Amino acid sequence: MGVVKPVSLESAAGEQLETGKFIYGRLGGRLNGPSAIYLHNPGFARIFDEIRAYFAAGGGLSLSPRIAELCMLITVRFWSAKYAWALHAVAGVKAGLSEDIVEALRNEQRPDFTKEDEEAVYDFVSATLERRPISEAVQKKAMDQLGEVGLVELISVCGIYSLVGQTCTVFDIELPDGESSPFD
Repeated sequence: MGVVKPVSLESAAGEQLETGKFIYGRLGGRLNGPSAIYLHNPGFARIFDEIRAYFAAGGGLSLSPRIAELCMLITVRFWSAKYAWALHAVAGVKAGLSEDIVEALRNEQRPDFTKEDEEAVYDFVSATLERRPISEAVQKKAMDQLGEVGLVELISVCGIYSLVGQTCTVFDIELPDGESSPFD
């Protein structure tokens, strides 16, 4: 576990406790992962939770849940974020990604895509994470598949899940109970 420990409801007081209870309720009776780290700053924790809730299963996005989860998986794998991967690998398959795509990403391989939107997202997000600037051809391909709003949402999901990935990796957030490391 990293040098910054997660905040638990038992150790929280004041604004931390109030915010922790709010997040606990929104997360279905759990307080773990990045949210428990962010609770060190209750104001930020609440803002992050609002963004997390907005992105949850693509609910607030025009992007389909399948595309949002693909972006999340590419991003958290880039950061080797075991905790986030364990949650989103399952969510990605439920959202319609093939198990072959998820497995290729887990193994840091380029998947064999059968859908143009998935390939465009992979190319765009990978370029975003690995090199700057992104070529006009890659941007155009993503724009053609997702449109302006979708492309703005895609880069937003990538940014937020970079934060999640970095937090999980830097602070070595423990995997959910019963999960083994997906990357070892």
